[in-house]
Amino acid sequence: VHEYIHLLVRHSELKLPVWLNEGMAEVYSTIQPFGGNIVLGAVPKGRAYALGQSKWLPIEKLTSVNHESAEYNEKDRVGLFYSQSWLLAHMLMLDPLLRPEFPKFLGAVAGGKSTDEAFRMAYDLTPAEIEKRLGAYYRSDSLMGVRFDTKFQKMETSEPEPADPVAVEVATASLLSAIQRHEDAAARFKSLIATYPDRHEVHAAAGQAAWARRDREA
Repeated sequence: VHEYIHLLVRHSELKLPVWLNEGMAEVYSTIQPFGGNIVLGAVPKGRAYALGQSKWLPIEKLTSVNHESAEYNEKDRVGLFYSQSWLLAHMLMLDPLLRPEFPKFLGAVAGGKSTDEAFRMAYDLTPAEIEKRLGAYYRSDSLMGVRFDTKFQKMETSEPEPADPVAVEVATASLLSAIQRHEDAAARFKSLIATYPDRHEVHAAAGQAAWARRDREA
């Protein structure tokens, strides 16, 4: 579910800061059936523990983390970043006092406003005031969730079949391209084209990979 939320955000063309993108995904990752309904808002495994074991990032630091930051990439730091991002997103999305203005906040951030500006626009609060609320939210006796009056539907799926070896190779090469290992992807596609010159999907995927690395001639 966490990764599916990232997919929805990407295809909705929402430009979100890393903390909000990860925080929202963490909040939605707890969605589960309960008593014939669907509930949202539980604490993801390990997040409360991480928050209790580490000194929190100042909110200005948390909201400025990008994909190159140590807090996002180093193993001993990323746990706190995810946990604090989850808690802040949980508060903004589900706290009864702040929840009504969350769409306005999300719209402001997605529209290019900084997190600090969006705090003021949606909640009329400074980052320091949000940080103070977040500490109180963490120390509260309980957290709010949401119960949706619906339930998960069963889906009919076809019987699994062995994967086409060519499709597997194409998917692997495409994944290399997606994580920007462009040289590895190009080498694999070159080999695939030599081996399967008549498979159109090999050429199509190779073309997409070339476009991703801005190799217009290829």
